[in-house]
Amino acid sequence: MKVLRYANRKVDAYYWDASTKEKEKAAFRRLFEILDGGWKVYSDLDEKEIAVLTADLSNMKKVVAKLSDPDVSELVECDLDAKRAKIDHLEDRLKDLKRETGLYRLAKKGDDEALRELLEIRSDGEYEEWELADVVNPLAGRKRR
Repeated sequence: MKVLRYANRKVDAYYWDASTKEKEKAAFRRLFEILDGGWKVYSDLDEKEIAVLTADLSNMKKVVAKLSDPDVSELVECDLDAKRAKIDHLEDRLKDLKRETGLYRLAKKGDDEALRELLEIRSDGEYEEWELADVVNPLAGRKRR
């Protein structure tokens, strides 16, 4: 039998029967509801956060462009490679944020595939760790006495 297990350092573990496709979908839906409603782990997945990150990225690109100017670079000592790496990081984060925000919207509307994908993507978050596990019947294959 399969179960979905969820726990974090602040609560005891939850176990949901996931032994059929229908029960597995229901278990993941219940986990999503706890993470979204109780723990508010998806509060960063909105248009406002995307706008802030987009603005940060734009500003960083402007700074790097100015610092790359030979006239400016002679006057200012700056690690452009570090700033370019920061831009790469922000671009990756923005791409991930847009993807996760889209999945979140779909999951809220009842899309089970989007819900599952979002849970899998974010399963390394502090309050978002979960696992599907097999529960073994200790009496299976053995005669009772």
